This record gives sequence, C-alpha cells and structure tokens, in this order.
Amino acid sequence: NPQQFPFTLLSMARSIRSIFSRLLLSYSLVGALPFAVAWLVIFVWGNTLVVRYVQTVESAFAEEVAREIDATIRQVSRIAAALTGDPAVLEALRERPAEQVELKAYQRIFQEIQGSLSLFEVHLTSTDGTRRFSSTEFPRRYDFSSQQIRDSFLSPGGSSASPLLLAPGPGAEGSQIVFGVWRSMPGGALFVDVRTQALQTPLRTRATSRILLVNRQQFRSMNLLQPHDPTGFSEYPELRIVFTDRMVEQPQPDMLVHRRDLAAENLSVILTTDLTTYFATLRQVLLYGLILVGGTSVITLIISVRISRSISRPIHNVIEAMTSSTQGPQPLPGGESDDSGDEMQQLTCHYNRMVQTIASLITRVREEEQLLRIAERRALQAQIQPHFLYNTLGSIKSMAKLGDSAAVSAIVTDLGRILRFSLSDTEAMVPLREITDLVARYLNIQKIRFQERMQVTMDLDPEAASILVPKLLVQPLAENSVVHGVEKSAVPVAIKLTTCLTDNVLQIRVEDTGPGPGRGVAVASSEDQGFGIGLINVRERLKLIYDGRAQFDLFRDGERTVAQIRIVQ
Repeated sequence: NPQQFPFTLLSMARSIRSIFSRLLLSYSLVGALPFAVAWLVIFVWGNTLVVRYVQTVESAFAEEVAREIDATIRQVSRIAAALTGDPAVLEALRERPAEQVELKAYQRIFQEIQGSLSLFEVHLTSTDGTRRFSSTEFPRRYDFSSQQIRDSFLSPGGSSASPLLLAPGPGAEGSQIVFGVWRSMPGGALFVDVRTQALQTPLRTRATSRILLVNRQQFRSMNLLQPHDPTGFSEYPELRIVFTDRMVEQPQPDMLVHRRDLAAENLSVILTTDLTTYFATLRQVLLYGLILVGGTSVITLIISVRISRSISRPIHNVIEAMTSSTQGPQPLPGGESDDSGDEMQQLTCHYNRMVQTIASLITRVREEEQLLRIAERRALQAQIQPHFLYNTLGSIKSMAKLGDSAAVSAIVTDLGRILRFSLSDTEAMVPLREITDLVARYLNIQKIRFQERMQVTMDLDPEAASILVPKLLVQPLAENSVVHGVEKSAVPVAIKLTTCLTDNVLQIRVEDTGPGPGRGVAVASSEDQGFGIGLINVRERLKLIYDGRAQFDLFRDGERTVAQIRIVQ
C-alpha cells in the first residue's frame, strides 16, 4: 500500500537501531562484566581469601614440619639409647683406652647413625672430662672438665634434666646444631646432636618467616630458620599461643600463627607467617585488575561498536537495496538477489563466494611462491658447476703443460666421477659420506697439481655420515681453501675437513693455514673482498633449504681460515 510505505521504512529503521543497541549491550556485558565482577569480589573479600589461603597452606606445612621433627627426635633417641648400652662405647670411656678400642667405638657409632656424618654428631665424655671421644670435633659446651658444665648435666635438678637440648650451639665444619639428645651413662655421658641438614622440610620454606621449636616445660625456644640467633618469649610475643588451646591465631592483622604440638618432650612447633607480602601482592593485583577492567571495558566497547555495526550495517544495506527501487528488491552490487527476501541468506551467499575466491587466490599464490623458491635454488646450484669446472680445467691445463700424463689421467678420472655425481638430480639430498668423498676427490685433484705445497687431513664423525645434506654444499668451501689459501701462499698449506654431530647440530668445518682474508672478514660482507659466488651461493642455499635452521660463517681463527656450516637437525 503506497500510503503505508513511509511507516514501513520507519519501522525498519527502528528495528535496525534496536538490533545495534542490543548487540552493543550484549557484547559489552559479555566482555567486561566478568572482569568487573571478579575484581569486585577480590576487592571486598580479598583479605579474607588471602588469610584463608595462607591458613590452609601453612597448616599443612606445619603438620609436615611437626612430623619430620618428631621422626628425627625418635631416630636420635633410638641412636642415643642404643649407643649408651653398647659395650664398645662403654669401653671407650674407661681409663686409657687403646687405639683399637676407640676404633671399635667409632665403627659402632658410624654403624648406628648409618653413615650420616653430615646429619648427626656423636660425642662421648668421661665424668671428669679427661677422656673425650667425638665423631667430628668435641664441642666446648660439653667439656666436663668444667665443674659448672658437669653439674649442669650430671647434678640432680640441673638445668639439663630433660634429655632433649634446644640449640646447643655451633657444630663442626661450620654447621649449626638445631637440637640434641643426651644420655647419662656409667663413667660419663653421651650426646647426639642434630644438624640443620637433617631437617629438610623447614629449610625449603619461603612463605614462613619463622619456624620456632618451643619447649613448653623449660620455656625455651629456637628459630629453625636462623638457629644461631637467640630466641625467647620476650623476642617473639606470638609464643604465648603455647599456653592456650588454640592451634591457629591471628594476633595482628598482618600476622598468622600456627601451632603444632609434638609427641616428644613437651615440644611445640610455632609457624609465623608475615601477611604483609601477601597483602601487598593483593593490592598490586587489585591495581592491575582495575587497569585491566578499565582497559577491557574500553576495548570491549570499541570492539562491540565495530562488531554491532558490522552486523547491523549489512542488514541496513540489504534493506536499502530492497526498498530503494519501486520495481522491487534489487541484488547487492556484485551479487544475486534472493526472492525469499531473507537478508542473512543473501549475506551468507556472498560470504561463501568471497571465501571461495580468497581460498583459490591463496592456493595459487602459495603454488607460485613454491615454484619460485625451487627456481631460485636451482639457479644457485647451477652457478656452482661452471665455477668448479673452470678451476679443474685450469689444473688439467697446468699438468698438461708440464707433461705429467699420469697426473692428467688421475685428474680426469676423478673429474669424471665428480661430474657423474654432480650432474644427476641437483635438487637431491644425499648422505654426508658422499659429499665428503666428493670433496676428497676434488682435493686429490688439487694435490696432484700442488704436490708438497698442499697437505690434506680429514676428521670425519661416523655418526654424521648418514645425515642428508644438499649436493655441492661442501665443495665450494674446499675450493675457497685452495684458491685463497694454497695458490696465494709460498709455503705449504694444511687443509683439514672436519665433520661432527653434537646435540642434534651437524657441524662441517674446512680450515686451512693459508693467508686468508684477514681477521673479522666474513663471506656475508661482499664479493669485492675476494670471496666468489661459490661461498655466497652456499649461504643462500642454506637459507632457502633450511629456512633459518642453518648458519654459515667464514672467519679467521689464529693462523687458520675457517669456513664453518652449522645445521640444526
């Protein structure tokens, strides 16, 4: 109806705006809302989550530390009990023990601690301190020649009435003793000290700031992470947790304390965790999260606008194409109309055609690039053959002028074998052993020419012999040594060919003692410096064939010129 046509256009325009708004809102919410909600949750409950996380982790760690210390105390107590009643140990405390007696005591101690001299120290002393015996060095803190030390351990009611000692002091060889067990025995006493190396779990921690071992009966404590520092209830107020029934306590907002009671000697393990680092990290996360939310919102808004327009604008174009003519719907430029009036069907049809066209073009371009690379490689390889033939024919000419028919015959024979090998498929990859054989024949040709002026040695790795490499890859390196080394030198020149395979890297070196190009000059510089197209072609062929996995260098090493190829397998 012509009278309703303007209202129809207005309704379509509103519908388009509605689609754009809905798409924009949907994409914005989907892109930014999850980040905003996550940031808000961390902002509100971040500290609580951090405390709960640290509490869970440190609680498990405290259990592990307690189990290890309990097990160590049981082990040390068993060692002390076994050695206290051992006849060999008792005999070592007798008056003037023989050397054999001390050796038996030491063997018995070594057997009981299972050879763990780096973990435990065992000390024996007589009551008067005149006879002492130790698995390492006898410490002064157990010297019974001092009346005060002797009374501390052996007198009734002494301060060391408990058989467990906390942090008795430094050990031998710069070690530190964390705790020890002592036993009184006929004629003296036995001490078994535990080094810090015996406790693996506390030493590997990074989150816990202090690990305190507390004797609840003696009111003594020590820090396992720093056993040389003095500790006490006055230095660490958090130790008051041992007088409560709590296992976890947060005495300060930035401190978390875990307590675990041990099974031995009224001992407890107190783990103190400084939450300041965690809260600082949380603040950084919140800051970065806020930046991320803001940036994501802006990027999401921009992307949403573009995506929404990319969807609504084609529909608008289709509607305009359909309504711009009084003769009915018109196809979009370059497309076909759809009598059903389905705009998305038309868009899908054009999209499919576009994809098919692009795929066809991409396939064609790839094929052309591949053919171009093959043509370039063949052109580079073709340039090597004339260069080699020119040098070889020059050698034959020189020998012919000298009238050396045997040398000419040998050169021609080797040349025939080289040409038979080289004139086959130049694109083929052949084992390295064939390449080195080819180079050996070439050097034989030059050896006939230069006689004593040229010395050739080869050091070939058998493991590298079967690796496939391009044809005519190494021969230009040997030619370079002959042309720029032997021909330009008045003294004999040694040429050495080396191959080796190390860590999946094939290395081929051709070095000579000729005058060479001078220090620091590389083939990559230019042809004007005397390095012909042969070496430049080697570099270009490696680049084309191995695509960055191969490297060619020409440098001066002392009195030698070295041409080196490295290929990653």
